[in-house]
Amino acid sequence: MNTSDFASNLSPNHQDLDTHRAEIDAIDDGIFILLEKRLHAAKKISKIKKETGKEIKDPQREVQLFQRLKEKFKNTEYDDEKLLEIWGKIIELSRDVQAGR
Repeated sequence: MNTSDFASNLSPNHQDLDTHRAEIDAIDDGIFILLEKRLHAAKKISKIKKETGKEIKDPQREVQLFQRLKEKFKNTEYDDEKLLEIWGKIIELSRDVQAGR
């Protein structure tokens, strides 16, 4: 059985599942590209912080960032605490990049 025969034997629900999974894979690829861009920007920020004698961790900036994100998340149907956890990990990774880890 070749792959086209296999695909034609799949139920419509299974085909829909595969379509949605492919969509998620494409979105994940986009998230990865954006994360790389964010980390590249964090490296540039690190250089400026070093040149100006600023600390890597900037609690005031993080408070501003989380307040902005909370505002964005409050009108979604998703768990804002879990979304903030994800962003917390992104911020932690950005700090690590800035620190050269």
